[in-house]
Amino acid sequence: MIHCSNIKQKRGVAMAKIIIGIVGKNGSGKDTVARILAQKLNAQLIVYSGIIEKALLVFLDQVQIGRDDLSCLATYLRGKYGDGIIAKGVKKELDAKPDGVYLLVGARDLGDYELVRSFPNNLFLGVDADVKIRWQRVKARKEKSDDDVSFPEFLEKEELKSEVKIGMLMEHADFIIDNGDTLKDLKISIAEILRLSQL
Repeated sequence: MIHCSNIKQKRGVAMAKIIIGIVGKNGSGKDTVARILAQKLNAQLIVYSGIIEKALLVFLDQVQIGRDDLSCLATYLRGKYGDGIIAKGVKKELDAKPDGVYLLVGARDLGDYELVRSFPNNLFLGVDADVKIRWQRVKARKEKSDDDVSFPEFLEKEELKSEVKIGMLMEHADFIIDNGDTLKDLKISIAEILRLSQL
């Protein structure tokens, strides 16, 4: 199921970089949405937290990096340099790339959102699911070293400084995908978004 607002007409706009931003809480399925879109649109993925992870890999092994580590460094950088600092790094990466479709995954602050909107051809998507579904997904995938947590611990992580603005950003989404059903339902929702946004 999708909810939409601020639908932009894309036809007739000259092809340059098309930027699709994706926001959603941990376990909502934003990476799955991004993979489906990447396949359908022949798009490249850029994950906002990827730039933070690259920095941490200078000091830690991949298996040591947890969500708390990413949040800690991101919070420090935003505190010292402002909300748009992560977006600034992502923009440098984008500017070096040729025209095409790019998926910016994991927006967490206003700077991330403003980066998406700074491109004439843009779409901003929210991905949501019930909190217990999200917790079960995170526990099952064990993507980060600290993903195997109890439900109360999961709820605590939702209050990390790096996570609290996600709800506000969701309010600015052109479409919100309710990703609490099956993969088939998700693909139907994404196809409908592509039809409505004329991408």
